[in-house]
Amino acid sequence: MSIVGLIKANAPDEGQFGRKPQIISVRVSDIVLDEKHERFKDVGEWNGIGTIYWVAVEQKETTVKSNNKARPVFANIKQYPLINEIVYLVSLPIPTTQENNLDSNDYYITSVNIWNSQHHNALPTGSSNATPTSTSPPPPKPANKINLGKTFKEKDKIFPLQPYEGDIIYEGRWGNSIRLGSTIKKSNQSPNTWSSTGNDGDPIIYIRNGQDPKNNKDSWIPVAEDINKELSSIILTSTQTIPLNAAYSKYESYTSPPPKSPDKFGGKQIILNSGRLVFNANEDHILLASKNTISFGSVKGFNFDTDSNFVIKSKEIKLGDKKAEEPILLGNKTVTLLKNLVDNLVSVLKELEKLQSLEPGNFFIPLNAAAYGAQSALEDISKQLKKNESPILSKRNKTM
Repeated sequence: MSIVGLIKANAPDEGQFGRKPQIISVRVSDIVLDEKHERFKDVGEWNGIGTIYWVAVEQKETTVKSNNKARPVFANIKQYPLINEIVYLVSLPIPTTQENNLDSNDYYITSVNIWNSQHHNALPTGSSNATPTSTSPPPPKPANKINLGKTFKEKDKIFPLQPYEGDIIYEGRWGNSIRLGSTIKKSNQSPNTWSSTGNDGDPIIYIRNGQDPKNNKDSWIPVAEDINKELSSIILTSTQTIPLNAAYSKYESYTSPPPKSPDKFGGKQIILNSGRLVFNANEDHILLASKNTISFGSVKGFNFDTDSNFVIKSKEIKLGDKKAEEPILLGNKTVTLLKNLVDNLVSVLKELEKLQSLEPGNFFIPLNAAAYGAQSALEDISKQLKKNESPILSKRNKTM
């Protein structure tokens, strides 16, 4: 029976159907999510993705193949139900409605919040003991396993978020969430990790993927976000201080006051925290700009790899320590000075090589020999000091 029949049976005096749509609840028995589903063509192929097949809520067996189907009412928000979840059903227009206002289709809105659980809200058939393990209170031994679909496996440790006054919260089924919230300083509710600074009502956006895997509390007890325990987080603050345990927080290279550590700063900032961060620009540049400084810190090293130039333009560069005072020699100019010195020494030694005593024809044998040996060595050094060929010039590192 379609929703048209159900409505006419239950509300025969409502007048012409289609002009006063009514909402009923039904149980999901199947859903088409891809082209591999056996009813993919029956629902209109890709145009019918998200279509459910449904049975009456009181029907005890969902394995019976139903021909009743309904499409999702929202096109831009995909929140498809699981098998055995209860959805709201309403009859709404189709393309031919303008020609015949009796033409309509069944559409579903969203899952009914049976268990107040973001993980799933399936209403199991059969024994009333077969309630989800993620709800309060769960039975010690469910009478039968809940059919939620082909791939969805129920988890018993998916915690709902603690709501605070004024929050708008979007929660996925697996501990991923977006909170559009604010600072809550004076509250009798469970405390949160971002309200130690600022004023009530200061906005915050908290995006979280993966909750604390070590939380052993009952899974129906709400939790507040904790950036140091979640798998990945993005936080956009206004006045809040986030108690982030930074992987590295030494700022010893600073001579002026260093930046505040992340867990001490209260104000507008964006924090990204995860096991790994990747910034990839596959067409253009990555641009980092700061009105103050840019600080890099790491425990095991700081590496640069490039297939082209590595350019640093700065008023002053200190290597090794912020107190470094020894200037780096300019390679080309140093080579030129050394070559001039060596060439002049060679000239002097050539003259010393010819030195004779006051008595005509007698050489200063030891001095002449030393001059000859030094001259030979210096001439060899002079050859190595040719500009752009000297082995003491770096082929990669340049300065000016």
